[in-house]
Amino acid sequence: MPEPIPTAPTVATGEVAVTERTRLRRISEYGSHRIADVHAVLDSGFVCHLGLVVDGWPMVVPTSYGRLGEHLFLHGSVASRSLRAARTPIEVCVTVTHIDGLVLARSVFEHAVNYRCAMIYGVPEVLNDPAEN
Repeated sequence: MPEPIPTAPTVATGEVAVTERTRLRRISEYGSHRIADVHAVLDSGFVCHLGLVVDGWPMVVPTSYGRLGEHLFLHGSVASRSLRAARTPIEVCVTVTHIDGLVLARSVFEHAVNYRCAMIYGVPEVLNDPAEN
């Protein structure tokens, strides 16, 4: 059974709760659990990738999004497989990535990509009432 997903950031520390799922592993000094850093990544973009399992298979769907406070709103069609799957409680991962630069080197093994990203884990709710938007 997967570990429970934290439902809210730890406001007192200004950081998102760290779990085994969200712990930074490789080169952790480049990452952050600060709420302000997560919001900065989210607020500077409008395209995300929604990852979930549908009919036993992983599925990643690009879509647009917006943030209001601690709520992330994803755009989707009522006919989409991902939104139909989200009508029942299902864990998802929403990822937003910004490429800041390409690091080109003489050796292929030294090339790199400088980027910022935010990965948001949660259980979505479908909003049917236009007043909820």
